[in-house]
Amino acid sequence: MTPISIRFPMTRERTGNRRGPRLRRIPDATGLHGAASCACRMLHSAILHRESRPSAWETPERAALFLRYKRASMRNAALWARVFAGHLETRILAAQAEATAAVERYCAPSLKAA
Repeated sequence: MTPISIRFPMTRERTGNRRGPRLRRIPDATGLHGAASCACRMLHSAILHRESRPSAWETPERAALFLRYKRASMRNAALWARVFAGHLETRILAAQAEATAAVERYCAPSLKAA
């Protein structure tokens, strides 16, 4: 498989927010098929994880765990984009394990209370 570029043209998408930004820039997947389409969608997922913020009511400890989870998820999606683009085929399992561990730490207090 020959590597493809993970640079895609950007387009604007409405966020649905009444406050804050109303448009966000996303990669344009129009006309893409196969691995290029998968890479574009994973890049879009990485951007969404990067831009997400914890809720205002979260405690500082849980907000830090949330940010760690989102960072790990962003890295995971970006690595998958590179895998679909043919750039690398390693390191993906380590990123998935890190994201799973962050989710378990984030959900641990909720599971103890239940």
